[in-house]
Amino acid sequence: IGVEVSPTVADDVVAVPMGGGHTRATGRYAEGIGGNVQALVGPTGTPNLKLVKTEKMAEHVHTFGADHDQDRNFAVNVDAEAFAKVGDAPAHHPGELTGIHHLPMDPRLRARDITGFYPMPDHPTYRFGMTVDTNLCNGCGACSVACYAENNLPIVGPEKVREGREMGWIRINRFFKPGEGDHDDVHFVPMMCQQCGHAPCESVCPVLATYHNIDGLNAMIYNRCVGTRYCSNACPYSVRKFNYHTYVWPQPFNLQLNPDVVTRTMGVMEKCTFCIQRIRRVKSSYRDKGIAENGNYNNTVPYEVWEQMPVCASACPSQAMTFGNLLAEEAKVSKDKKSARAYIPLAELNTYPAITYLAKASFHKPALAHGGHGGHGDDHGGHGDDHGHGAHGDHGDDHGHGEDHHGEGDGGHGHDDHQEKGHKGHDGHADDHGTDKDHGHAAHHAEGKPHKHQPEPVAADAVGHH
Repeated sequence: IGVEVSPTVADDVVAVPMGGGHTRATGRYAEGIGGNVQALVGPTGTPNLKLVKTEKMAEHVHTFGADHDQDRNFAVNVDAEAFAKVGDAPAHHPGELTGIHHLPMDPRLRARDITGFYPMPDHPTYRFGMTVDTNLCNGCGACSVACYAENNLPIVGPEKVREGREMGWIRINRFFKPGEGDHDDVHFVPMMCQQCGHAPCESVCPVLATYHNIDGLNAMIYNRCVGTRYCSNACPYSVRKFNYHTYVWPQPFNLQLNPDVVTRTMGVMEKCTFCIQRIRRVKSSYRDKGIAENGNYNNTVPYEVWEQMPVCASACPSQAMTFGNLLAEEAKVSKDKKSARAYIPLAELNTYPAITYLAKASFHKPALAHGGHGGHGDDHGGHGDDHGHGAHGDHGDDHGHGEDHHGEGDGGHGHDDHQEKGHKGHDGHADDHGTDKDHGHAAHHAEGKPHKHQPEPVAADAVGHH
């Protein structure tokens, strides 16, 4: 059993999950997989073992990626005390507790309402979207497992995962952020296709295999895809998966396939569809109901029906995901987009994603995006010296927190045309954090401590034959 050093586990504690070993299993797939740690505990439940440093190395295969979001606002903290006062009620400036601003935007473009190269697509009846509450997500992975079962995703094995060829449509990112004292907060951020309004993947596909449909979804036509992978290269969220092989499900696993979803073949790109087969089923049901009752072909589905429609939302035990029609003002997903905790990863790219994230409440006071840098020009109102874009800032009338620049016109941050002077990091973003803790775990590496993803020596008495 491999050992991983984690900043969230005490130095004198070894945490071992149960139920991962199949040492006595029968069958060609489960036999000999993992290690049975129950043997270390014994029948009395009292561990009888000793940890000894050895020269053996264990290779960890996982899909977490980096431990830090490199200040790209994938994982965001808000002050718990400030959040307790305002809650998730629609805020005057959606996302005002996060302190996130966009990159500078030319005021001449903003005056002409030019925020992209082409206009926003029309959505006459539905614009499906989702909110993900990172304050509720505990990283259990139930959404990802349910997605595998619902959408016929292949299991590729550890060798292909090591090559970065896993096929999961939902990637649960685990990020560490500064917490209380020397302890780090753990953020779990589920990342799936963001169903962007200005999707970079759509404009680069040479055969229009991916397109924006009338319901606001980035749909896929598998039979058109020729496997150029331009869409995957253009996607800033890295959520598209390419079939390097034609995967098969040997018996009896073929019996678990969902007959409503086609299996993909080699050379085809795929991604999250918001479980479009479920959406189609519900829309067809309400259309037939309207025809039977009064001959109405355009019977709109009530917004309450959509809230747990995708399988990831229905499987989430903490109900961290909420689905719905963004055009329905009374829908929970529409209200959550206007929360003071709302934020969009990489919002400065103007992709207008349909998924909004709600920041995690923490008693560790986060450094706000523009804190400590004074005013931002004559036309933007003054931000005080001791705060950034918080609930206490004095925002001028022309500060740019418009209703049409963030989250497709339904509330959000505007685009600031000021220029930050100084405090620029190596990637060009404002560097407002002055401690090592705000830039990953550099302090730990400087002290010579092993990186948490570096394979560690395993315990001699706990190795077995793995």
